Amino acid sequence: VVASPSHRRMGGYAELAIIDEREAALKSPALSHVEAASLPLVGLTAWDCLVRHGKLESGQRVFIQAGSGGVGTIAVQLARSLGAEVLTTCSARNAELVASLGADRVIDYAREDYEQVAAGVDLVLESLGPAHLDRAYRMVRRGGRLITISPGVPEAVARLGPYLGIARVGASLLYRTVRYRLGKGVRFRAVTRKSDGEALARIMDLATNGAIVPVLDSVLPLADAAEAHRRLESGHRRGKVVLAVA
Repeated sequence: VVASPSHRRMGGYAELAIIDEREAALKSPALSHVEAASLPLVGLTAWDCLVRHGKLESGQRVFIQAGSGGVGTIAVQLARSLGAEVLTTCSARNAELVASLGADRVIDYAREDYEQVAAGVDLVLESLGPAHLDRAYRMVRRGGRLITISPGVPEAVARLGPYLGIARVGASLLYRTVRYRLGKGVRFRAVTRKSDGEALARIMDLATNGAIVPVLDSVLPLADAAEAHRRLESGHRRGKVVLAVA
């Protein structure tokens, strides 16, 4: 089975973890255990952003920030499977990879202004942080949707402490929710992945059918966990970094 446990009992790197059976799904037979381990967190995040909250439909246009990242590589494929037109950003060296995942328009952020190229999209999935939200808002069509998975909680907590930091982020999100809705009817939401076995089963089905293929940046032994975290924090990986326990 595979699962992405709730925040109350994530398990860390423990050998065993107790989870609610409703959070689990059968592993796709098309995936190795390493590939399967790479999917639950990013797969459910992409699902919640595009399906549960984004309400993405066939024929709509979606802009996905950072299409070569962990969430981005899966979100591009999920959006394609839904029949959407997919626009995304990445570096020049990752453009071929992202295009192979199904992106209709790959934007080199070092050479092109993605705000202009992707103007008027139905949905934006923003992952770079609060400083980029107003640009994302300007891109969305009137009455569209804007979703962020990076509201800035870690940075605010590091700067202001847990209570004031979280309060500051909450106030900022509320302000933007009201301003964006009043400005041009844009529905804004910060999304945190929900532990959902039914959604995860749908993702496993897509993997079995070849509609979603895990993208692995690297696979490291558990002894190299510190190096894995350094790669995660570098922000320049292609897909997921996975620790192989056995």
